[in-house]
Amino acid sequence: MRLFYVFGLALGLASGPALTTSAQQLDPGFAPSTITSPGGGVQAMAKQADGKVVVSGDFQTMNGQAVSQVVRLNVDGSPDLAFRTQTGSGPNQIVSAVAVQADGKIVLGGQYGLSHYNGVPVTNPVRLNADGSLDASFVPGGTGWTGEVRSVVVQPDGKILVAGSLYSRFNGQPTHGLIRLLPNGTLDTSFNTGSGFAGTFGDQLIAELALQPDGKIVAAGSFATVDGYAQAGVARLNANGSFDPSFTSPLPAQGIVLGLALQPDGKVLVGGAQLASSGTAQLLRRLLPNGTPDATFLGGPDSGIIIDLNLRADGSLLVVGSFGSYNGVPRSGLARVSTNGTLDTSFANSATGSYNTLLKATELNNGQYLIGGYFDQVGGQTTGGLARLTVAGQPDASYNQPLGYLPSVPATPLTNGQLLLSLPLARFNGQLVGNSDYRTFHRVNADGTYNAAVALPAGTPRPNSSTPYAYRAIAQADGTFYAAYQSSDSTAVLRRILTTGAFDPAFAATELRWSKPYPYDFAGVSIAVHPAGGLLVTGTFTKVNGLARPSVARLLANGTPNTQFAPPATAAWQVPNPGMGSTAGFREAVGLANGQTLVLWNDANRSYLERLNANGSTDNTFSIGTGGGATASFGILGLASGKILVNGDFTTFNGQAAPNGLLRLLATGAPDAGFVAARASRYTVEQPDGRLLIVAPGTNPQNVNITRLLDNGSLDSSFQPVPVLSGTRAPAAPMLYLQPGTQAIVLSGDFTSVAGQPRYGLARLVNVALATRGATAVPLAEAFPNPAHEQLSLRLPAPPTGPVLLADLQGRTVRRWSLAQACGTVPLAGLAPGVYLLGIATAAGQSWQRVVIE
Repeated sequence: MRLFYVFGLALGLASGPALTTSAQQLDPGFAPSTITSPGGGVQAMAKQADGKVVVSGDFQTMNGQAVSQVVRLNVDGSPDLAFRTQTGSGPNQIVSAVAVQADGKIVLGGQYGLSHYNGVPVTNPVRLNADGSLDASFVPGGTGWTGEVRSVVVQPDGKILVAGSLYSRFNGQPTHGLIRLLPNGTLDTSFNTGSGFAGTFGDQLIAELALQPDGKIVAAGSFATVDGYAQAGVARLNANGSFDPSFTSPLPAQGIVLGLALQPDGKVLVGGAQLASSGTAQLLRRLLPNGTPDATFLGGPDSGIIIDLNLRADGSLLVVGSFGSYNGVPRSGLARVSTNGTLDTSFANSATGSYNTLLKATELNNGQYLIGGYFDQVGGQTTGGLARLTVAGQPDASYNQPLGYLPSVPATPLTNGQLLLSLPLARFNGQLVGNSDYRTFHRVNADGTYNAAVALPAGTPRPNSSTPYAYRAIAQADGTFYAAYQSSDSTAVLRRILTTGAFDPAFAATELRWSKPYPYDFAGVSIAVHPAGGLLVTGTFTKVNGLARPSVARLLANGTPNTQFAPPATAAWQVPNPGMGSTAGFREAVGLANGQTLVLWNDANRSYLERLNANGSTDNTFSIGTGGGATASFGILGLASGKILVNGDFTTFNGQAAPNGLLRLLATGAPDAGFVAARASRYTVEQPDGRLLIVAPGTNPQNVNITRLLDNGSLDSSFQPVPVLSGTRAPAAPMLYLQPGTQAIVLSGDFTSVAGQPRYGLARLVNVALATRGATAVPLAEAFPNPAHEQLSLRLPAPPTGPVLLADLQGRTVRRWSLAQACGTVPLAGLAPGVYLLGIATAAGQSWQRVVIE
């Protein structure tokens, strides 16, 4: 069941007579930008016979360029651009396992939801040709592997072993963690593991497979039994999949094995966590061919976890994972050890710095090493997820191919044309900005260039800790902020922050209190301007300035509690967890212009909606009846008309057909028969004229289209859909906003292209051909002379309520004037001759009209 359906609310001037918009295009006056978050990670590597390395994982960019989640590196570690061209958008989900066949073809195993490769429908696993294009001859059929694939091994006969989550299914049937496919991708029914692998501890998966020369299979992971035999963490199977009782695991039931390597003499190396019943950590062990511990193998990381093992040609071993020392010697997630387990002190000394978590390491043909995982720095060098080490294991400063992903960055368009991005640690056009504090904001200039981080007041220090209490700031269109910062283990204070960065002394500091220490959902505190005045505050608090206000409160404009708004304590939506499901509980409140408030909550199965009166009492004249049904979850948007837009996973709503899961409710809560949505929506914004901008599903899971609906829900034929593509995610998830004044469409999110052009995380669209006006439209302002030369005289029915704007025919503002009187003149010096659009906002509405400058 989908839980959240996202709506946006347009900010801007009221609309008057509308200009016909025939299309939208990227704003050429808004600089292309790339916003990436460090931390994109490598989950799998496979070295080809020619020395090239296939790398896959959880990333969308490499060195600032869009890539798929599977890339190939040349022998020297540089990107193989020909391979990148063939992969295109690549897999639509994280790839967690890679294997290279003898013929150069590449088998990919992904996580749950892998369904497309470069826009083409596929099932999991997927096979590529040697050049990176999809191998259409490999067809697992049906639904393929549903779940997570963690290991893929190609046998000498071309058959393919696939392992992962113990609860995965293949074409609808249980896998019990391991299956074998024929070379064409279909299931090998001669391979039978009986009842297979089972467990009750950890992630319950097979993490690694290794193939012995005699065809037997060693499997390692988090499991307790194999075909009913007690066999914790590591087991051996015969070539036909049956359990091999000649190998007995010595590991405890809670042991987790993530790294596996086979020596030529048949000994088995295992690494992971909790590999000993008691005593030392013992994260690395060597077993004899029958499973007995090898007492001659000594040493290992002192604590942490081992994730990967790589046996080198000389018998030494690369140990990879998340640990800080090996046998008491500092080592940051990577160590090389001899054949008996002692540390090679000549490799990767303590100066290499923190790797955080390494997942994979591969030795290159020139003796250097490629390391991958989740890390931001190597030896003081800023990188991300991928780095190269010298032969001695030191960071190679000449190698810079950082991986990243595109964060979903909320944006607030400001009235001065700038944007405020809620952006923690990230790279903006390659520049590292911000920090890990989620209250970090950055200002972007009106032309799309980076301005600076925004300074907010410091948070409250936490007793006996260097980390301050949590802090939540919410930007406003005028550049101010409303903020709630935790002030103790069970309280927070709500304040207003001026554009100077100081607290507003005219706004009362209001206390929010939780019923128990350390509010588990403090970051969920939401503060919004109520359309009827004051603020609407929602969260998991129970009191506001000592008044009982579970989950929802209203404040006056000066920050003091609105005591008139006092919902009854017995309201169903105030129960913290009315059901047992993970979606249960209060979700959100939405203010309405008439002073009422909508409250939305879930039980374990479905969503509920009530309307509260201005005093907080339940409005019994409002009812959604059966809503979307017994299992439907939905989101809501209050429209300027007083009606309510509902979006969710339903096909009918209180008896009315809604095949696209989008419908409008009347003020009574009944479905509005005058609205029939032509498209489903993943994000919705209401324009000032009442039309709806929506993010509609595209032709495959990796793209969507921005389009517009008329007041009756039909497609607006005057708006040309704008395609938005995610190069690697499924799907692209743009958030939409309207820039105050210009009404330009701002997009932010994890996309890699907009309208066919590369755009990474941020874009702005403007109107094309804002040319015609209805014949009956009457301008709200007189502008003369027209054509004009040096100046333009204006006569209005009332003083303007906002700036006077002059835009070109692409919708870009070229001049902005302040006019305090109903009559006046504005200068035109320096403007090129041509046709322009004059926009004036008054209390009577928004006027747009054409003027000619000669």
